[in-house]
Amino acid sequence: MELKKDIESIKKVLDNPNDGLSAIRREISAQREHCAGVVSGFEQRISGLEKK
Repeated sequence: MELKKDIESIKKVLDNPNDGLSAIRREISAQREHCAGVVSGFEQRISGLEKK
């Protein structure tokens, strides 16, 4: 029973949007979106250069 309580308390900490892994996940998602936008921009520029 003690183990179950420990697991539940860990889940609460991890799911807290301001602390723990949730904050890290949020930052990683933001970086992923930013990088996707940058890559997309480069692909469009390269495509435009190849047409010239």
